[in-house]
Amino acid sequence: MGIGDELMAIGEARARWRALRGAGPIEILDKHGKRRAHPLWQRVAEIAKPGERAAGSIVNSGGCRPYIDYQRTTPQRWAWRLDHRAREGELFDIGIDARARGLIVLEPSLKASASPNKQWGRWQELIDAYPQLPWAQLGNQQTRWLRGVVRLPAASFEAACAVLRACRFAVLPEGGLHHAAAALGVRAIVLFGPYMPPSVTGYVSHINLAVNVPDAQGWRVPHAGCEIAWRMIAPELIIQSASEREWL
Repeated sequence: MGIGDELMAIGEARARWRALRGAGPIEILDKHGKRRAHPLWQRVAEIAKPGERAAGSIVNSGGCRPYIDYQRTTPQRWAWRLDHRAREGELFDIGIDARARGLIVLEPSLKASASPNKQWGRWQELIDAYPQLPWAQLGNQQTRWLRGVVRLPAASFEAACAVLRACRFAVLPEGGLHHAAAALGVRAIVLFGPYMPPSVTGYVSHINLAVNVPDAQGWRVPHAGCEIAWRMIAPELIIQSASEREWL
């Protein structure tokens, strides 16, 4: 759980604020009922700040994320709440990285704690199949760079967001940067594969590519069924999807 969760918490708090007709800010509580704060929320008027009186509350933190069914979750597998819908958050003071103007930005990397079953694994195949397209890759000091890309090192989350703001569109795994792209209004193709249904944490503004194989959903440990299901998303599907939206 990480930045993407906190961006979704902004969207959830705003939905609660609207439901209360703007009666006052909403406090975000942890699983023990204690008010939380996060740097991403500092300028969000709808979220109560420390010491500020709240008109309502939501519970959203590690161990009580609203899209996870904890009763059915096991150490090997997450269970999703299929009635959950993500709402766009908001990001402030994000610049625009001119290096990415006109480029198609890829981010193949997953955070260290992510399930290996979230990885598409056909990034180099995509680039090799369409070398005429202006590919770029976000990265840091540990990045394994793909061949045939413009390298765009970004030392922080804010720097990565500045790259996203400038690009033609991005191709991303389900995760923190896809939530950031939604918050920034950035066009993105998001690879959900078999891991999670896009209806749970996806956004209608994005192209969400998934494989409906319920037996492959949510696995936190390597799972052969996930690897097989991912093969159903070919590089051609990404190009076709972008072309249909006239992004190319």
